[in-house]
This record gives sequence, C-alpha cells and structure tokens, in this order.
Amino acid sequence: MYTWKISGTAVQGRRHIENDTPCQDKIFSLRKNGVTAIALADGAGSASLSHYGAESAVKVICEKLCSDFDSMINNPDAETVKRDILDAVISELYALSRDMKCGIKDLGSTLLAAASDDRSMMLLHLGDGVIGCSRRGETVAISLPDNGEYKNTTFFTSSHDALFRLRVSKGSVSGISGVVLMSDGSGDSFFHGNKFAGILEEIKQKSIMYPEEDMNDELRGLFDEVVKENTRDDCSLVMMSRPDEYFRGYRDLDEVDQYSFIGVSTAQAKENREKILGIIAGQSELSRAKIIEAAKLHGLKRKQVLGLLRELSKKGLIRKRSLLSRSYSLNFYF
Repeated sequence: MYTWKISGTAVQGRRHIENDTPCQDKIFSLRKNGVTAIALADGAGSASLSHYGAESAVKVICEKLCSDFDSMINNPDAETVKRDILDAVISELYALSRDMKCGIKDLGSTLLAAASDDRSMMLLHLGDGVIGCSRRGETVAISLPDNGEYKNTTFFTSSHDALFRLRVSKGSVSGISGVVLMSDGSGDSFFHGNKFAGILEEIKQKSIMYPEEDMNDELRGLFDEVVKENTRDDCSLVMMSRPDEYFRGYRDLDEVDQYSFIGVSTAQAKENREKILGIIAGQSELSRAKIIEAAKLHGLKRKQVLGLLRELSKKGLIRKRSLLSRSYSLNFYF
C-alpha cells in the first residue's frame, strides 16, 4: 500500500515566455514495487535542448529508485550507490544524445529526487534547488542549493564532477510527514534565508486531503498567478506527503474552504454530502447497500444516495474499490 500522496507542477518562466523558450523545469513521480518516488530537474539555461535531458533524467531516476530501492537503501557504500545512480542517468542521456544528434552537454540539468517504501527514505541532490522535510508541523531545509563558488553557477548531470557533487542521504521516515523538492525559480517565492515560507505547510495539508488531480490544478493556478510573478525563471515543485499529528482534516477547514472542497454552493447540498462522507469515513470500504441503509437514518432516500455517490465519485472524494465493485472508500481525510 502507498501511503504518500503526490502533488506538483512546473510552469514556464516569464523570461522563457518572452523568448519563446520551452519550460526547462521537469517533474515526475512513480509508484512501483511498494516504493513512491518523486523527482525534479532544472535544465541548464545555456543548453537549448536541456528540457529533453531534464525530462529523461526525472523519469530514469524514478524508475531506478523504484526498481532498486532495497539494494540501494541497504548498501553501506555511499560511493557505489552514487555511481550506480549516476550511471543510470548518464547512460540514458547518452542514448538520447545519439537519437537527437547532439552532445551530452546540451542535455544537462540539475536533479533532485526522493523515494520511500514507507519505512525508509532516500534523497538525491545534484545542483541548485532545495529539498525540505516536514516534521512536527514545520518544513525545514535538509539539502541546500549547491552553487559552487558563484551564486549563478551550479552543477548538472552532464558536469565532469557530477559524481563528486551528487549528494545521497538515507534514513528512517519516522516523524517525516512530507518531502518537497523545488527549483531555484520556486525558491524565490518559498525559500528565503534558508527557511521555507509557512504556506508550504498549508500546501502539504491540502495535498493530503485533496484528490491529486485537483491539488495539481490548484498548484498550477498558484504558480501561474503568483509564483512566477516573483521571478523570471521557470518554477517547479513536487511534493510527497502523508498525515502527522499536526494534520488538519476537512472538519478543521473554514466554512468557505469546506464548500469549495466538496464542490457545493448551498448549505443543504453541503449537509447531504457530509452525511454520505461521514458514513463512509473510518471504514476501509463500505458497500453501496450499507451506505443506503445508513443514509435512511439521516433522512436520505435511495435515489438521493445514488446521486450523491455519483457526484462524490466524480469529484474524486470517494472511489470504488474496483471497476465492477459496489463498495466505496474515502479518498481523503474527513
């Protein structure tokens, strides 16, 4: 079972919009073999094809982390792990360079990644950007940007000293309720003086409750309307999160957010949806027949219940256990 929720976005910066240059920030995530992995890459601004390299890098690193997580997490030789990781990325970039008839330097990018099997966690960091972890209701920086001697320089997957600059850290997930990766463009909004803005905790809390697709849409809106206005660079962020003792569920949202979250505009509609959600809450799954039976005690008729189940499923707040199943479970924390 995968306990981590994933959310993220990458948007084209104002400078790239003006120059008609593609967004060079790329994010990716993967759930496989009981492992959840996220990755972010920021293509080298001086390399015109770096967005292709960044996209390749995030995909291959997530696949590598999910496929070989156990062997890497249990290998005490950090140098061997780093070499194995970078070999997988570089091999893919060389193959891409042959297909695109370009040099590997044209495909260079930074690379940040995180992976967890719900017991242990591995973090990777090459170049600028920043990685943060959420503990006890606060997001703290655990891997800072690597800019070398000068603020506007950094290191890429194509750099000759990439193996030396790549950081790998491993440990238990105990006490960790979120991991966030962000590019330097996003850092202009969320990271100042080696501290993260408090809004990141709010984003994390929402990402736990909201269906992933809805949360990604909300993040995209935030980045398009606010975040990219604070920089001329591309902006990206990807996060994996799960509840902790500081988690605020639906009942702790203010009334305006409650209406928005469950997608209604009237008090009666809100009350009816809450009745169904309350019946399903706390159950690993509940059959449609049991929901209808329980809803009768709340004054809801069978036809109403069926309509509400359809609406809540469409909104992504509940889900069927399988395509043919008539059992439902809650898709967020009520």
